[in-house]
Amino acid sequence: MFDIVYAWLRDAPVRQAGHNYALYDQCTPQGLRVRVGFPVSGRFADTDLVRCVELAPGHAAHAVHVGPYANMHRTYAVLHAWCSQRALALTGQSWEVYGDPTEDPSKLATGLFLRVDEA
Repeated sequence: MFDIVYAWLRDAPVRQAGHNYALYDQCTPQGLRVRVGFPVSGRFADTDLVRCVELAPGHAAHAVHVGPYANMHRTYAVLHAWCSQRALALTGQSWEVYGDPTEDPSKLATGLFLRVDEA
């Protein structure tokens, strides 16, 4: 999916202004919606394949996973446990922000975010 966004960006009226992310929501036993993209320099008109989506303001629990993507489940488990210990209600929306690329998987840094209910 990132290839679609990068191809669109070549001729887009905006420029990339941050790291790639994957946004996960509408998580149910039947499915999960995944949206990918990156922050951009301003709003733009939607196209057939690319939409301008603004992340709603709010609170999130955050951790940084350092290491291969295949091991992110370990950091997610710690983050979920941290939220549970503090009785934070999760909304079901989460996202990952991917740090600078590196050839060494042990040095990959990925921000993990779990949206928490503010009620």
